[in-house]
Order: sequence, then C-alpha cells, then structure tokens
Amino acid sequence: MVSPDFTVIITFQHRQALASSVDTLAALCYLFHMIFTRLLNLEYQPYAESLDLMRGLAEAKRFADLPEILMLVEHEPVLTLGYRAQTDDILIPEDTLRAMHIGVHRVERGGLVTYHGPGQLMAYPVFNLRALKLGVAKFISLLEEVIISTLSYFGLHAARKAKHPGNPCGINGVRMTSMTRLLDSRIDPAMVRERIIYHFERIFNLNLNPWPLTIAKQAGKTNDSKNPQTALA
Repeated sequence: MVSPDFTVIITFQHRQALASSVDTLAALCYLFHMIFTRLLNLEYQPYAESLDLMRGLAEAKRFADLPEILMLVEHEPVLTLGYRAQTDDILIPEDTLRAMHIGVHRVERGGLVTYHGPGQLMAYPVFNLRALKLGVAKFISLLEEVIISTLSYFGLHAARKAKHPGNPCGINGVRMTSMTRLLDSRIDPAMVRERIIYHFERIFNLNLNPWPLTIAKQAGKTNDSKNPQTALA
C-alpha cells in the first residue's frame, strides 16, 4: 500500500529526475491514476502560429497516439471572431486597427469578438474529452474552476454565471478587466503561470511534463503527411 505522501514525492519532487524517461513517467501516471500530459509553456508566440500549431496537434491526436496537451502562451494584440461574430461587431475602424497593429482572425469557437494581447495569459487545452470521460459542460466547469482557484490564490473572488458558462466575452453590459486593475498592484506573471499549472494538474488530475516547441511543431507537421485531407488543404 502506498501512502499519499509517497505519491506527492514521486509526482512532484522527483519529476525532473524522471523526465528523461517518458515510459517511466507514463507508468507512474498510470500507477497513481494521473493523466500524462505534455505542457507547452511558451512566453510569447504570434497568434497565427499558435492557432496553426493547435489545429495541427488536434488533427494529430486523431491519427496518432499523442497524449493530452496544454499550451500556455501570450500573443501580440489581436481580435478573434467566433462563429456568431460579424465584422460589424468590431467597433474600431479597420484603418485604426491597422495603425495600432491589431490583427483580426476568425476562429472555430462560439461567441463574438474577443481581444488577446500582451499580459493576457492564454491556456489552450488540446484534450480528448472522450478519453477523459468528460462532456462539454463538465469540461467548461473544470476550466472555470481552474480560473476561480487561481484568482482566489491572489485574493480575488470569482464565481460562475449559470446562464453564461465559460468565457463572458461578447455579453452585453459585461466589461473586461485585469488582475492588476482589480488589485491595484503589479502581478508577477511567472507566479500566475505557476498557479494555473498547479490548478490544471489538481483539478484535471494531470501530470504536466515540459514539451519543447520544436518537437511539438514536428508532431503537428508529421500528421499533415498522414492525413490526405490535411495534405491537400
């Protein structure tokens, strides 16, 4: 019988010593019922490159035996348009956007227009919900819990809105803010990342292991040659 203390020692304090052996880590994850997951912890990457990488990795997970993947990253200023968004939903003139070097991208999500930019940490889970035995509603609820728990660590109270699960962007009467503005003090971005990683591991029962960007890109590109539809796109 293994004590809970032993589990913590193996999965956290000795992770770096075990990182050279993927098989060992995967075996430990299985032993302790944790989900072996690759972590792309990127300081900055252009939005278009991140989007292409996510799409490639999502397709690769359909055709190859890839583990779950979590990407953390910041972008240059961009506006993204969801399924329901129209160009008229952008309230800033196009020439002003160009002058401010703000790009516009249409993406495969719900909602209207969302802004991303420096200082905003983006978390992109590339998860197989069926393998994780999660429905969409439960998945969204767990994502909300990651954010609620992270904000709580910094002394900020957050709660769900039953009628508006997930991202509140695009809701009339709702204005975006920031941790710095609410706390009236500068927040250490590295500490925010640390807490996000911790709560993703805790709430989703993950074992996050660093994944070099070069290898991740290759994993996405390798799929292109295996999937005829992707190759012709």
